[in-house]
Amino acid sequence: MIGFSYIYKNSDEVLESVSHLSSMNSIDILLLIWVIITVLLCIFIIFPCIIVSHRYKIEKKEKKNKKKLLTQILLQKEIEDEVEKEVHIEEEKKVT
Repeated sequence: MIGFSYIYKNSDEVLESVSHLSSMNSIDILLLIWVIITVLLCIFIIFPCIIVSHRYKIEKKEKKNKKKLLTQILLQKEIEDEVEKEVHIEEEKKVT
């Protein structure tokens, strides 16, 4: 990537950054903890539940569509059988 570079921090810089955490007030710490808990809940509970329920709805809809299609096929088959019987009866009348 042009114009971007990554600079590795040494251990002193990391420890210096950690010392900034102790200077945070209690509201900031509570907010940080709340954000971390919210993110973890979303990752491990909320998003998987949404995905599972979405897949369940899709599968249910597909089953309903398959059932409807099979019903239509059976109805069409019954109509074709009835038409065939009528044609067969008409042919028998013509023969006799």
